Amino acid sequence: MNSRQKGKRVERLWRDQLREAGFLKAFRGQQYCGAAGNADVVCPELPSMHFEVKGVQNLNVLNAMKQAIADSGTKTPVVAHKKNGEPWLVTMLAADWLELVKESDRVVSECPEDRQANSPTTCDGVPTCDETCAPASCHPTL
Repeated sequence: MNSRQKGKRVERLWRDQLREAGFLKAFRGQQYCGAAGNADVVCPELPSMHFEVKGVQNLNVLNAMKQAIADSGTKTPVVAHKKNGEPWLVTMLAADWLELVKESDRVVSECPEDRQANSPTTCDGVPTCDETCAPASCHPTL
């Protein structure tokens, strides 16, 4: 299998991964245009994401991310990659990942209500600072 065929195959696999996750409109971007700078896979349900898809055994993640950044324009660059026989991995800039997490329902903004007021640790087990600092600085929320 040549590299173009392999690229198409891995793009179809990522498209299928997105569809299995409920993003049913995902499609290969290159099959429609093929222009440089277009996303390998387009997902209309995730319009702010630019997917660069790689299926190599020894990926240079930094170079793949640089390519995604260069091609993404105003969209969030995402590199979806996998090795043979391994699960998919997704690489994003940390700032983009943090924004995504802050917008999700996975952020816990307060400790559980049953926490004792004078507990020596926060709800995540991290020791608190002394009583002179403000609670928000001991256990900030996102």
